[in-house]
Amino acid sequence: MSSRPASAPGTVGVVFRQFVVKIAGRCDLACDHCYVFEHADQSWRGRPNLMPPEIMTAVAARIAEHARAHALAGVTVILHGGEPLLAGVDRIRFLIRELRAALPPGCAADFRIQTNGLRLDDAFCELFLQEGVGVGISIDGDKGANDRHRRHADGRTSYPELVRAIRLIGSQRYRPVFNGLLCTIDVENDPVEVFDALSAFAPPRVEFLLPHATWVNPPPGAVAGEPRYAQWLLAVHQRWAERGRPMDVRLFHSVADLIAGRTSRTEAIGLGPTDVVVVETDGEIEQEDSLKTAYDGAPATGFHVSRDSFDEAGSHPGFDGRTANAAAPSPVCERCPVLRICGGGLYAHRYDGSGFANPSVYCRDLYTFITSLANERHQAPKIARHRMGAADFAALGRGQGTEDAVAALRTAQLSKARVKLGQLSKPLRAEHSWALVQEFDTRDRSVVNRVLADPFLMPAEGRDALGPAGTLARIALSCAVLSSTPAELDLVAAEDRLALPAVGTLATAAGPWHVAVDEKAAITVNGLSVEPIRHEARIGPITVRLEDHDPARDRFGHPVSGPLSAAELFAWQDDLDAAAEVLAERHPEALAEMAEGLTAVVPLKPHPGRHRSATARNAFGALGVALPDPAADTAGEALTCLLLHEFQHLKLGAVLDMFDLHDKSDASSYPVGWRRDLRSLEAVLQGTYAHMAVAEYWQRRALATRHPGSQEFARRSAQVAGHVRAALAQITASPALTRLGRQWVAEMAAGAARWR
Repeated sequence: MSSRPASAPGTVGVVFRQFVVKIAGRCDLACDHCYVFEHADQSWRGRPNLMPPEIMTAVAARIAEHARAHALAGVTVILHGGEPLLAGVDRIRFLIRELRAALPPGCAADFRIQTNGLRLDDAFCELFLQEGVGVGISIDGDKGANDRHRRHADGRTSYPELVRAIRLIGSQRYRPVFNGLLCTIDVENDPVEVFDALSAFAPPRVEFLLPHATWVNPPPGAVAGEPRYAQWLLAVHQRWAERGRPMDVRLFHSVADLIAGRTSRTEAIGLGPTDVVVVETDGEIEQEDSLKTAYDGAPATGFHVSRDSFDEAGSHPGFDGRTANAAAPSPVCERCPVLRICGGGLYAHRYDGSGFANPSVYCRDLYTFITSLANERHQAPKIARHRMGAADFAALGRGQGTEDAVAALRTAQLSKARVKLGQLSKPLRAEHSWALVQEFDTRDRSVVNRVLADPFLMPAEGRDALGPAGTLARIALSCAVLSSTPAELDLVAAEDRLALPAVGTLATAAGPWHVAVDEKAAITVNGLSVEPIRHEARIGPITVRLEDHDPARDRFGHPVSGPLSAAELFAWQDDLDAAAEVLAERHPEALAEMAEGLTAVVPLKPHPGRHRSATARNAFGALGVALPDPAADTAGEALTCLLLHEFQHLKLGAVLDMFDLHDKSDASSYPVGWRRDLRSLEAVLQGTYAHMAVAEYWQRRALATRHPGSQEFARRSAQVAGHVRAALAQITASPALTRLGRQWVAEMAAGAARWR
């Protein structure tokens, strides 16, 4: 046990909301995958078999004290072990009532118990029903799957007892307190058979648990280069979907929630706060139980309920220094595109013998699983490559598309990138880098797709310092980093920056370069460790790349800003936060579209007295924007208008890549209200479509406020709307429009008709 750390007077650490109380310190099964008894930490040997009543009273008082100090509306208390039912009905009732009596008025207690079910009978079930204790039972599948690990000490099967317990708690009388089943994954078990066996019990919920492992003690059955756990989970996910999603699967729903910008339902993934604390049978206050798999004494804090409050315990570095799941993430995690979703994985799974500043030992599995589900979410059945549903096409034309429509544009852009990859690699098929890309594409196509979707993968014309071979090598190296696969390649260039698409930019000495990636995705250039530079920012639920280093970002027709200072990065985030509030309140459909199609913002150099923004047809997903002068308007308003305007350009550029809306040989030109020069038909289409968003912005701003300037906002809306209608009248009868082009313009006109 570690010594108790000193904390400053008045220090307030983590606010705990979940309390794992170890009421029993032994178990009546001998599961060989148990992290309490079979892993590195063996502190259970010196602790009491059962939590004494006086410790239970102290636990109740400390939880109540913590709830009162932080005005908590509720606390979750998880009765755990060992096997908690060994404590018996009376002892469990005593703890529940002690705590309920101690809690301050207005604070509710949510009691849960996780059990192996062997001792579950009517007496326990009546107690749990009476006290409202949710019951979860651990089972690993059918008899064959369960018998691999969950046996009695003498080797006997526990399966018949488990089946009896699950049927009892799932019966009509006790089902109100049946929380569900917990299954520890064994990749040697057939995933479909496991799911079907669990599903047969009709549980309200199933939780699939990755077996606790570290870099020192890798996951059982793991094979280098193969995401076996991801493949297992994906097979279960497919079966779950085929069966109509008959129960809640917490991991699956958590990933979906995080992809959609919501919060996780499990500490295993996501960037949620650490609010769990454990109390052992002897009253010792500890960190999460999963740390027992790292090393002996890993969860210890030195605090005890008899002498220390939970506020004091919360100041321990193990809690206070890790207030979020991905606190102090490894450099690999910081540049990973799915960090917001996986959260770096469970903290204990990052241990490598010296510390936790590493990716999860399940990194490749988490990445494969998350990206596969994300790709599946974005592949609506009606969307095929270079095709779009008529309703989505019409909605886009009216200026307010759907998430599916933008997903179709993104899918087509990915197809376009794959065509370019084929053209690029044709003369380079003998290169080692091409062999690597093919290998990644066969093993996990989502990794290659992530790289190909980078807006700056293909250099702008005339700016390709590395040449086709260098671009192919950058693709291969990025795939290696994203999948944590060792790889080595040589590149030649006279530059001092090497951009790895979807990863970040390496600042290094001028080439030639020998670049190596190891199994933890760490990168060396000419033998020296290099960390990719990648800045990310948020627009509400959307995470975008704030690209200020990639040499290929300079393609917007305006000078780009150099590397941003810390103050500039904060200024950008502040303005994006303000813009996100405006978008969420007044333009939620545009925010949903951006979540599907916007991946990067490139800071441009400001132009005094003017707003500056742009898009590039060869950089789908990216917008170039100069940060507006904060004195020019209310926070976020100018940036909102620029984002809306440029995202329209982004969408129409992708539509024009998919469909021929006009005869490109037509030389006609037209006047427009927003410029003095005559414009080509395509330029009129682009400008009109973008200004539709501007007119909508000013109208909604006028309607949403009683600000003295609301009349000016309405005037601006009317002015821009007039320009849009005039431009549409100019081009509606153009013989250069194709059949689809006439349909597109008609939809634009229908969209413009909604303005007052």
